[in-house]
Amino acid sequence: MKLLAQINFSQVPQLDGFPDTGILQFYLSVSDDVYGLNFDDPCEQTGFCVKYFETLIENEDQLLDDFSFVELEDEYQFPITCEASLTAEIQSELVGGADFQFEQYTGMGAWPFFEQFGDDEETVRDEYHEMYGGFAHKIGGYACFTQADPRDHDFSEHTVLLLQIDSDDEIGSMWGDVGIANFFIKPADLKKKDFSNVLYNWDCC
Repeated sequence: MKLLAQINFSQVPQLDGFPDTGILQFYLSVSDDVYGLNFDDPCEQTGFCVKYFETLIENEDQLLDDFSFVELEDEYQFPITCEASLTAEIQSELVGGADFQFEQYTGMGAWPFFEQFGDDEETVRDEYHEMYGGFAHKIGGYACFTQADPRDHDFSEHTVLLLQIDSDDEIGSMWGDVGIANFFIKPADLKKKDFSNVLYNWDCC
């Protein structure tokens, strides 16, 4: 597998329920053409892997820096083609219409919610989507999708967005045809710092 991203929690603003120390790493398989996605069980960590290291080694002399022993077989194109560092800042947002939790908060699905505004339906929807702005790289908040929310029905307990990585030319990120990737976790597992049951999904137009 290949490192996709890592979060050093001591270097990002503290989010409710998330660790405040340690490093969380995300790995994807390079041996298939769907970036390690398992369509039958998106929580099975065979094509992807999430690792948490609560105690860090500060002495760089103790760290392995020669990985020439790693042999990769047929490597498919990776969704991120260059190294990048992102600066985190706290923001707030609305729940998106594609998020399965939208109905929980509004009492109805996205379509009937906007239809209730009659002639103003399109205007209200456009204004809502403009305020939502869910397409972005983020930790926490509400996920965005180009297709459907994979958590609907079978994975409804995976309510916490652990990480979202969008397609982004500036960091060489491209998920299929301008898609987006998400990692979700159950609140109880996050509290225990147990990352063995993470839901991984990406979709594109």
